[in-house]
Amino acid sequence: MKQFRTFNFQDIVLRCLIISLTFAACQSKDNKNQIVSVDGPEITIFRADSILANANTENSKSLYADLKAIDSTFAFVYANQILRTSESDLSSESAVVERFITERGIAQLLDTTMLLFPDLKREEREFASAFGHYKSIFPNHPIPKVIACNTDMSLAAFTVGDSILAFSTELFLGENFPGYESLYPKYVNRTFTAEHILPKAMTVLVQNIAGNVPENGNLLDQMLYHGKVLLAVKQLLPEMADSLILEYTADQADWVKANEGPIWGYLTKENLLYNSDWRAIQKLVNPSPNSPGMPAEAPGRTANYIGMKIVESYLRKHPNVSLDDLFKNTESQKILQESAYHPSR
Repeated sequence: MKQFRTFNFQDIVLRCLIISLTFAACQSKDNKNQIVSVDGPEITIFRADSILANANTENSKSLYADLKAIDSTFAFVYANQILRTSESDLSSESAVVERFITERGIAQLLDTTMLLFPDLKREEREFASAFGHYKSIFPNHPIPKVIACNTDMSLAAFTVGDSILAFSTELFLGENFPGYESLYPKYVNRTFTAEHILPKAMTVLVQNIAGNVPENGNLLDQMLYHGKVLLAVKQLLPEMADSLILEYTADQADWVKANEGPIWGYLTKENLLYNSDWRAIQKLVNPSPNSPGMPAEAPGRTANYIGMKIVESYLRKHPNVSLDDLFKNTESQKILQESAYHPSR
């Protein structure tokens, strides 16, 4: 196996140029995966977090009704599945929401959130642009209502069916926000910034279309699932830096691009592709500070990056297959074979 190598900027620029030109030459009007510029819809982000932040003794009884005014389905799910802390708690939804705002630290957290996010105009423009591509890539799926909320730092983003996309503003206050240190490792905290709102939100939206991660699947199953999701998010956010979509630092993103061949060589040489031992493969597909067996510079989830490259190769060979169709194809070995994926080593 060829050794892992350090990043060489000129080499990567040349490779990207060659790949871009080759890919462009293969495009045609029949290519279902060609990124088409579509005018985005006007997006309003509804502020459930603001409703909670403005709570006081006079209006606390009406908070649940105010949330229902945004969306009744969201309010019900938010109260019962996000805020309710015990299945044995038989309190009304209204009581659950009222109790939440009185919990220790919540009021201060809400105040801090509103101070840093007094409005979400920039995010509304970014979501509008992303949903313009969404209409083109996933024409059979509705554009969801977007809601900003507070989950007490438990969920960065989530969906409710296919009609609601919510994100938690308190999980984007900056990587050095003191409340994160005791809850999350540093390599996760680094992604809790405003610029990660859009890619995290679009990732969970795409995952809702893709379905659940394969249970008891081997590494190839896992990496192709995540690879499909990553590629879809890249197409929804074509101007966004790969580092944000991959949740890497810029240096880490450069490293995986420069070492695509050696990473693939390592996975195949160590017979990891068909390994379903979660202990052996979890850091290769889940958030992690590193990828075992690789150099210290290697971030976690390197197999997901390779999965994305395999999916890219497959779609170049099958331009009439849409991402929606590909999500339904769970034959990982067949996808790999038909991708003719052979990175330079």
